[in-house]
Amino acid sequence: MINPPEKVIMISIMAMSTAGLSFLAVKSWFSGIKHGNNYGCFYITNAMLSGSVSISASCDAIEVWHAVIISLVGAMIYGLGSKLLLRAEIDDPQEAFVIFGVNGLWST
Repeated sequence: MINPPEKVIMISIMAMSTAGLSFLAVKSWFSGIKHGNNYGCFYITNAMLSGSVSISASCDAIEVWHAVIISLVGAMIYGLGSKLLLRAEIDDPQEAFVIFGVNGLWST
């Protein structure tokens, strides 16, 4: 069944919120997230975008709790992918490959 537009908007907001908050909760697992006394807003914003990309292929056909789980996994994929890009010394300053490539594959 296809969800109405209001539910799709709610699912998208829940996915982005879940991804950002879960990434913030486990920030100590990833290297380079905390800069002094400030949290890295770049990484949290990218995690939120990863959560949004993770549910984009199926957001009209899933429930809210599905979006929470899918975006939680998407945020973890982003964190691990970001760490792997740094270790492999691959130049991707906006981390677009991890956000759109890897999470797009997870979405599909």
